[in-house]
Amino acid sequence: MPATTTPRPNRRRTRNLVRFAHLAAGGVLGTFVYAPDSITDPMQLAMQIAGIPLLALTGLYMWKPALFRRQSPVPSR
Repeated sequence: MPATTTPRPNRRRTRNLVRFAHLAAGGVLGTFVYAPDSITDPMQLAMQIAGIPLLALTGLYMWKPALFRRQSPVPSR
């Protein structure tokens, strides 16, 4: 009987998902920077809490994916 293993995450799918999230957050950041103050005032807290950290983490993942794979609890064989 074969041993059960956890499925390995598809690296291409993960990279595409992270790239899409990074581009979407970059679009929101561009809107935040170039839009008039009347539009950006409600967005300010959301950008500080979620937008900037999301951009930083997705950028790091695209730059150094091995760093995140080493930290993940799922074995990557």
